[in-house]
Amino acid sequence: MAIQNKLRKVLYNTIILIIAGLTVTGFCFSKEIKKVALLPFVMNTQQDLTFLQKGIFDMFSSRISYGDEVEVLTREILENKLAGAGLSIAVARNINELKARELGKALNVDYVLFGSLTLFGNSMSLDVKVVDVKYENPALTFFRQGNDSGAVIPELDKVAQEINFKVFGRENLEFQSRQALQKTYPVQDQATGFASPLKNFQTLLSVNGTLNGVATGDLDGDKKNEIVVIHGRIIKIFKYAFNGKINLVKKIEASSVAMNLVSIDVADINRNGFSEIFVTRINNQNQSVASQMIEYNGSEYVVSKTTYPWYLRVIQDYQGNAELIGQVHSKQGPWASKNVFKVDWQNNKYIPGQRLRAPKTGFSVLSMVSGNMSGTEPGSYLYTNEKGQLIAFNDSGKTEWSSDEGYGGSSFFYAIPQHTQNALYTTEYKFLQPKSAVYDMDGDGNAELFVIKNYEISENFFKNTRLYKKGSIEIFNLNELGLAFDNAPKKFPGPVTSIDIGDFDNDGKAELLVVMLKKKSGLLSNNSTSVLIVYDLN
Repeated sequence: MAIQNKLRKVLYNTIILIIAGLTVTGFCFSKEIKKVALLPFVMNTQQDLTFLQKGIFDMFSSRISYGDEVEVLTREILENKLAGAGLSIAVARNINELKARELGKALNVDYVLFGSLTLFGNSMSLDVKVVDVKYENPALTFFRQGNDSGAVIPELDKVAQEINFKVFGRENLEFQSRQALQKTYPVQDQATGFASPLKNFQTLLSVNGTLNGVATGDLDGDKKNEIVVIHGRIIKIFKYAFNGKINLVKKIEASSVAMNLVSIDVADINRNGFSEIFVTRINNQNQSVASQMIEYNGSEYVVSKTTYPWYLRVIQDYQGNAELIGQVHSKQGPWASKNVFKVDWQNNKYIPGQRLRAPKTGFSVLSMVSGNMSGTEPGSYLYTNEKGQLIAFNDSGKTEWSSDEGYGGSSFFYAIPQHTQNALYTTEYKFLQPKSAVYDMDGDGNAELFVIKNYEISENFFKNTRLYKKGSIEIFNLNELGLAFDNAPKKFPGPVTSIDIGDFDNDGKAELLVVMLKKKSGLLSNNSTSVLIVYDLN
């Protein structure tokens, strides 16, 4: 009962958050208001999920209502109108298209929306119909199904988006302008009293879809840095032109549609004057890792035919010295392997070098960064563990310091099939953590740690779902008591997927590059915009 009550509370709070996040505003040019009667969904479940039924009503109402163009009858008005027609709200249980049309005329509305949600075990199915009462066009049907009961809310949002587009001709809103984005960032955090040093910024890139990785380095040996990003399944290389503009130099598409590109780094590990691009690739269909290297050969970019079953991360200390760290893949995912090592270049290939003693549980090189922030802690490292704690450990693998949970946060995952009969999910997701960065921002010989912190709306309650509404970057100093901050977090209106520090415009000064994801029309929308923003650090 306690678990059920907790589920009820979290689901309800989640829906309330979604309602707040999905409210869409805009200009209305239509004088005629379209009225919609939204009937309570029929719940085919073994549990009493009345709270979810009400949440569905509130979610659709908020999502479909649109200024002076579309009005959804409130629950109170709907009940009063039904009572006036000699009906009760229970009419929704036996509704069909013909009855919905007759009901719509009685209620004097333009559309009637009704549906059902079926939950049985781990399976979920959603049926929704929209009946055109005024013009008597054929009803539109929307159907979703899945093997994960936690997919109810995301699928409901997809249906709401389709209804907005197919019924009301309303497309998704574009990413807010730079002026609006500037206003989102307060100069000073009221809660801490500290000011954020991340003030002056410019937007380098805005694209549809997801950017989930960024890195900088001199790829072509001309002593000028390039910017490399992962855009879905494509690696894009840009070079700074002038006046804050970057030009696309090369696009490299992933060779396999099954491969997810989850991280990217740049460093000249083979010491030939051309920095290599290191890409960690995960195949969730067969639970494998096949990382690749890409390098400029003087005339073109060459994708290595050799793949490595390693997770890869380039880490840099406070002086910018780079090392490539590898972690042998385990079928249990990125947090299970114990074999961690420095990657060496020998006989024209990358090989495992010196072993690193890493913590025994909850460790992944993908979130690892050098802990050598002042030159006094050789062989020290930091990482974000699976639970979201920042952990500092030494070269013997001993944990020296750990924070509370709540850092990191990513929607990218490694999938592990579950074969036990009593498993709650057919697949268990092991979510990754984003990388951090170190840099001596004020030139005092002590580097600061830059950490991503994204805010998950259900506090990671749902095992296979991560939904982030906003994000931030926190900047820490390392002292004898651990990490301490004297800067306000830099807040963003969407989750931060990746950061990197480098001299992108080749002016001799390093900048912070930030990739942020922004949903176009709602928190759960598949239609998203990613922006690459750069901040001055000096």
